[in-house]
Amino acid sequence: MFFSSARGRDVLLYVLFVTISAIFWSVLTLGNSMQTHYKVKLTIDGIPEGTTLITDAPEYIDVSVRNNGYAFVRYMVGAIPEVLINFGRFADGKGRVVLAKQNIEDLLREAFGKDASIDAFSPEQLELRYTTNPGKKVPVVVDGDFTSDLQYVVNGNAKVTPGYVTVFSDVDNLSSIEAVLTKHIVRHNLKESETVKVALLKKENVRIEPDSVVVTIPVEPLVSKEQEVAITVANCPEGEHLVAFPATVKISYLVPLSVYNKNTSQSPVVFVDYKDVQNGKNKIPLHTAKSNVFQGVSLPVDSVEYIIE
Repeated sequence: MFFSSARGRDVLLYVLFVTISAIFWSVLTLGNSMQTHYKVKLTIDGIPEGTTLITDAPEYIDVSVRNNGYAFVRYMVGAIPEVLINFGRFADGKGRVVLAKQNIEDLLREAFGKDASIDAFSPEQLELRYTTNPGKKVPVVVDGDFTSDLQYVVNGNAKVTPGYVTVFSDVDNLSSIEAVLTKHIVRHNLKESETVKVALLKKENVRIEPDSVVVTIPVEPLVSKEQEVAITVANCPEGEHLVAFPATVKISYLVPLSVYNKNTSQSPVVFVDYKDVQNGKNKIPLHTAKSNVFQGVSLPVDSVEYIIE
């Protein structure tokens, strides 16, 4: 056996002395005062039913704690202490929950124990707003910049789920809020519909529930189509009649796939404008009406002949 030899006994003795030294060093070190930084979770408890916080409380308090090493070992083995704020203890009955620096320091001492020294912490004070007013349902408006790739189209408005949210605030704020905006969304060169979760734009002293929505941007491929359409007349004075020759024109255009599949009679509008009539000229320009459905309308000619009856 290795440890029965002289060399083995020397190694065993060396390991024993190192172990004893390490234990002795640990005892001395852990007995000394040490400083450590923690992020302490903050929880507000005891909020009455019908009461809503309308400002966001910080999730954590950054704290620098001085204590002996044994205490820090306990924190490492167990859970880091948490700070629990009792709503009823610090609510002033006028819509505010106020904690001064001394209040927060006292709560930290309760959490870490009387033998701990709280050297520094942030935030050093808290002032939260709350309301007992019932919520108000308002619509969600999408703030976005969406463009599609070539041969595709963003067909219609973005769909929002849920379409309405509940806002909580004081009476003056509630009366002025008619809608809630999403944070600005930018999506370019889309080739298919896209769904994205987006946060709602926060307002001061206003709680929004839920605070995010799902936005679906409808994108479809464009399909080429040709069609013979009648030429209509715009701005013709009463008592006069403008007749275009020819009366119809064959156009080509792009249409979203869903509209193409419906096979409806809806088509782009091609027209002439009476205001374009000029003396001595027997032709009048063709125009196409703006449309959110039909894209890239192409005319075989830019003008037609006409007579006025």
